[in-house]
Amino acid sequence: MVTRYQRALPYLALSMIILAGCSRGAFARTTEAACWEQATTGDGAAAAKRTLTTRDLVRLRDIGSVYPLPGAPMFTVSPDGKEIAFQVRQADPDHNRYCIGIFISSVHSPGLAREIDHGGDLLLDRSDQLGRANLAVGTPRTITPKWAPDGTWLAFLKRVDGITQVWRAQADGSGSRPLTDSSADIDDFAIGKDGTTLVYVYRPDIMRARTDIETEGNTGFHYDERFFPSASSTPFPRSSSTKRYDALDLRTNHTMVATQPQIAELSDTVPQEYAAAPRALGGRPVWRIVPNTGFPARSRLAIENAAGSIMECSAAACLGEQSVMWRSPDLQRIYFIRREGWAASITVVYVWEPGSDRTRPIYRTTDLLYDCVASRDESICVIEGSVQPRRIVKFTENFKDATILFDPNPGFASLATGRIERLKWTNSFGLKVFGDLVYPTHYNRAKRYPLVITQYTSRGFLRGGTGDEVPIQALANGGFAVLSLQRPSPLPLARGAHDAYQVDRMLLRDLRDRRSVLSAIESAVERLVRRGIVDKRRVGISGLSDGSSTVQFAALNSNIFAAGSVSGCCWEPNQEVVLGQAIGNHFKRSGWPRLSDSSNRIWDRLSISKNARRVRFPLLMQMADEEYLMALQSFTALKEAGKPVDLFVFPHEHHFKWQASHRQAVYDRNVAWFEFWLKAKIPVSGPFAVEAKRWEAMKLADRSGPG
Repeated sequence: MVTRYQRALPYLALSMIILAGCSRGAFARTTEAACWEQATTGDGAAAAKRTLTTRDLVRLRDIGSVYPLPGAPMFTVSPDGKEIAFQVRQADPDHNRYCIGIFISSVHSPGLAREIDHGGDLLLDRSDQLGRANLAVGTPRTITPKWAPDGTWLAFLKRVDGITQVWRAQADGSGSRPLTDSSADIDDFAIGKDGTTLVYVYRPDIMRARTDIETEGNTGFHYDERFFPSASSTPFPRSSSTKRYDALDLRTNHTMVATQPQIAELSDTVPQEYAAAPRALGGRPVWRIVPNTGFPARSRLAIENAAGSIMECSAAACLGEQSVMWRSPDLQRIYFIRREGWAASITVVYVWEPGSDRTRPIYRTTDLLYDCVASRDESICVIEGSVQPRRIVKFTENFKDATILFDPNPGFASLATGRIERLKWTNSFGLKVFGDLVYPTHYNRAKRYPLVITQYTSRGFLRGGTGDEVPIQALANGGFAVLSLQRPSPLPLARGAHDAYQVDRMLLRDLRDRRSVLSAIESAVERLVRRGIVDKRRVGISGLSDGSSTVQFAALNSNIFAAGSVSGCCWEPNQEVVLGQAIGNHFKRSGWPRLSDSSNRIWDRLSISKNARRVRFPLLMQMADEEYLMALQSFTALKEAGKPVDLFVFPHEHHFKWQASHRQAVYDRNVAWFEFWLKAKIPVSGPFAVEAKRWEAMKLADRSGPG
C-alpha cells in the first residue's frame, strides 16, 4: 500500500559496502546491501552497448537534490582533508521506496567508498510559501553530513518513523545511532567547535498549530488564506518565524536551551547589506554584496579580510550572479562560477585575488559544477554533463586536469545513449536560445524521426526534463529524436520593471512570454525539419509547471504538434477557486484576471475550457493529487468537446513527483503515449494495452466528431 512517507529501511550497525571503481561499476553484494541494486551492468568500454530503459533512469543513484539550494552542500571534506562524506539514494520502484546511505570516500584513492549508515525515509525540501508553513514541492532534500572536529564521526539528518532527528555515525563504519530525541522535526544543526556540543533548531509551533487546527475543526474551519483547496480540505498552519534552538551536551546527553554564542555557530550573522554566499570557508565568509536599489539587483563579490573590513571586487566578472564561490586554503584566491556565452550556456570558473581588481577565467565547460571546495592545491566539485549523471571530481589547482573521486553510476557508460548536439538560435523576439538535440541511438540520415520536446531547462544531465517525467534517453533508444529546451529568459521582455510583480504584469499583458517560448520551440522544430532530421507530422511536446503552460498555449496557438503531455496544468478562470486565496491574491498582483473577469482577453488565447474545440492535439495529464483539481476544468471541457484527453492522478504527491513507483509509471506512460500518437505503436500486452484501447477509441471519435 502506498503511504505518504516511505517505510523506514532496516538499519544495521555495521555496513561496510564498497563501491568499486569505474571498471567494475557495482555495489559489492552483502546482506546489508540487499536494498541497493546495480543500476547498470557491463563494461562501459564494451563495443556493444545495452539498450537504455526507463528503469535504468529511475534506478540511477543520486547525490544531492535534483535542484540544489545554496547553503546545503552535497558533500563535506574531513578536517584532515583526506576524505569526503555524502549521501547516496536510489529509487526502488518495485517496492515504492528509496535505498539511502551515507558514504565516505578517499580524496587520494578514487573510486572506493564505504557506507557508514543505511536506511531511513526520503527527506523532502520544505519551505514556507505565501504565508503557509512547511510545504513540500516534492524535491528530495540535500543531506549534508557534518564532520566532528577530530574527524572520527559525522552527524546528519535522518528521517525514521515519520520524524527527522540528528544521527551520528562513526567514520570507520562501526555503527550509527540517533543523537536527538526531538518531538518535532529538526531543521538544521551544527557541531560545536570543540566537538562536545550539538546545537539544533526546530519549530514546535508547527505541531501546536496543527493541534489547534484539529480543535478548530470541531466548530468549522474559517475559510481564509490558510487554505490550499487543491491540496487539502484542511487549512495549513500559518508561517511563523518562531524557532527553538537547543544544545545537546554530547558528554552527558543533557539538553538545554542554546545560548546566543551557540546559536551563532548554527546561523552566522552578516551585515544587512550583504547576502551570504553558499559556502563560508577559512573562518571568514565569502560574500556577495546585494544593492538595495534596482531591479533585478546586481550583486558584487566581496570578502571579509583579517581586520574585519570588506574587500570588494570591482572587475566586470564580479558583477552579477556568481552561482558557486570558494577560496583556496591559504585564503589568497577566491574561485567563483559564472554563466556566460550564448544565452548563458557556458559554465566559467574564475579566480580573483583579493586586493586586486583582476580576475581571470581558468575553466570553461557546458557541464554543470556544484559545491566546489578547496582541498590543498586542488578543488573538489560535483559535476554533471548532458550525457553523464552527477559525480564528484577533483581538479588540479588551475583546473587543467581532473580525477573522478566518486561515480555512483560507473556502469552508465555501458548503456546506449543518443548523440547530443548543442543548438543555438534566436526566436521571433530576437532572444538568444539554446537547447540540446538528442539523436535516436541508431540514427540514419536517410530517415526522418518523430520528435518530442522537453522543457524547460537543458543544463546538466539530460534525464527527464524539469520535473523528470519524460525519459529523454529512453525515448532516444526507442527511435525518437528529443529536443531539450532551455527556455529563453523573460527579463529582456520586461525592461523597466521595478519589481517581480511588474515583470509578471508586463509579460502577461499580451502573453509575450508565452509567445516567446513557443516561438523558440517552433523555430527550432522548423530548423530540424529543414535539416531532414524530423518528420513535421510527428512532433510531440511535454512540460511540467511552466512547461505545461507552454503546452497549453501551444494547444490553442500552434499547428505543428501532434501530441502533448503535461503535469502541473492548467491556467483557467477558476484557478483561484482551486488554489485558494493566498495564491489568488498573488495572481491578482501579477495581473491575472479575477474570476468575475472571465471574459478577459487572456482567456481567449489561453483557456482550454473556453476554447476546447480549438485544441489541436491529444493531451495526456499526469497530475499529483495535490494539483489535479487545477486540471479538471480543462479536462472536462476537452471531454465534452470530444477531444482526445486522458488524466491520471497520483496519490500523496506534490508538484514534483517523488515516489519511486510513480516516477516509473510516469516515465513509462509518457513513452507509451508518444509511441501511440507519433509512431502508431499499439501495445498488445502489458500495463498499457488497456490504455491504448482507450486511446484508439479517442482517436476514432476525434476523427468522426465535429472538431
